[in-house]
Amino acid sequence: MNKTKYISFLAFAVIIGVITISVSACSKQKQSKIKPADAEPVSVTVYKRPSCQCCSKWAAYMEESGFAVTIKPTAKLAAVKTQYGVPANLRSCHTALVDGYIVEGHVPAEMVKKLLKNRPDARGIAVPGMPPGSPGMGKGGRPFKILLFDGQGSISVYGVGNKN
Repeated sequence: MNKTKYISFLAFAVIIGVITISVSACSKQKQSKIKPADAEPVSVTVYKRPSCQCCSKWAAYMEESGFAVTIKPTAKLAAVKTQYGVPANLRSCHTALVDGYIVEGHVPAEMVKKLLKNRPDARGIAVPGMPPGSPGMGKGGRPFKILLFDGQGSISVYGVGNKN
């Protein structure tokens, strides 16, 4: 092989190598953003009154959204809320524990996923009361706020649900 052909071959090999490395890096970057199909779903433990149907609907909605839900009916729901530090002004009909956070009330699944992705320094998120149109509460209603709270009394808007 003469010198010109050898240099051309080397240049071609280097270009192919660079392309291969670039494609491999892009492929790995895309794969890291995608949740593996065999990944375990995030566990959600829901504390609710035994007879509350809207809480059961919210739990079913969360399962449909890819979470693994365990329901724990209790006649002492207020004690559970106090135990986990849910502020009185943010309480709703059920309290859920999700990967170290409290999810109080009819919070949309996408907001729970946002919470788990961003991992803010907070105790949890809440949808106070039982707003119409929130998950488990049927259709309709007006937009409602999803509130982020910490253990020190700080509350801020984390998102809006039922944007229509």
